[in-house]
Amino acid sequence: MVTINQQLIGDDIIKGTNRSYTIHESENIKLQKKQFDESWLNYLEFKTQFELGPNRGCFCKIFQKHLEYKYHEKEPIMTEEAFPRQQKDLRNHLTNSIIHERAKEAEESKKIDEILRTVNLNDDQVKLAAELQVKIIYCAAKYAVEKYNIESLKQMIISLGGHKLLQDSHHASSTSIAEFLEVMSDYFTSQIVQQMHKAGLWAACYDESTDVSTQNQFITFVRYVDSNGVIQNKFMVIRSLGEKERKTLNLLDKFKSMAKEKQLDLLKLCGFSFDGAAIMMCVELGMSTLLKQELISLIIIYCHAFRFALSAQDAIKLTQFFIL
Repeated sequence: MVTINQQLIGDDIIKGTNRSYTIHESENIKLQKKQFDESWLNYLEFKTQFELGPNRGCFCKIFQKHLEYKYHEKEPIMTEEAFPRQQKDLRNHLTNSIIHERAKEAEESKKIDEILRTVNLNDDQVKLAAELQVKIIYCAAKYAVEKYNIESLKQMIISLGGHKLLQDSHHASSTSIAEFLEVMSDYFTSQIVQQMHKAGLWAACYDESTDVSTQNQFITFVRYVDSNGVIQNKFMVIRSLGEKERKTLNLLDKFKSMAKEKQLDLLKLCGFSFDGAAIMMCVELGMSTLLKQELISLIIIYCHAFRFALSAQDAIKLTQFFIL
């Protein structure tokens, strides 16, 4: 930021804005310059995020492309007359600005649209290809297919009528599969999230699973009432828990981060259901117990059949013989 500071810090009054910034002593000039150079925003970062306007004001590059957000938020906007030396304004814009976050989301959505246009696929074709890929992953896990055979399985499905998009997909490792599942879940749930925001109250069905490669995922389904008064049960998200990490706090943190990511208000969570696993319903440290401590009015539902199955399994282990 050396060049920019030399241009700006010596000015008595900045033209084109009502803000005044007067510096009388040369020592103060050097001090301000040094503080800016050593701050969180270096020259390269500044050039990546911002550009100078005609009045030497600072423009946020991402936000410039999505000016429609300018009229929906009551907060400072980095499209005019914000200056590099005013570090607090730049920092707040990048780290605490709702409009900047929404502009970034719009930018990412724009990139996805460009990719879809490049491969020349409509929404139905993308969904079909994604569904086929999910079936491949499911079959590979269910039948314990070795990783080096997954590609052959995929080619077989393509030969039976699968979409050509699968031909360019090579997700064979457990890490790649987890990443691919996250991308697909985000794509499928974008419209569902908008409906849930309108619905108000919502409920969740939550479970975790481990595939043949010990890759843990948590899966969430949601239940809400749509604008037509119809109860909807929809898949929401699938995310990786990391290898062999199924501790309660980890599950709870993942659930909360999912709600935050989708901008779902946990205070409007009215119901929570799960299987009968101990990690979910333990009286002291179960996930339902921890959730209930924060959301007192939350209704908890668990699967009785699952609990009966566990009880029967334990009883069989303790029984020496059966009378027939």
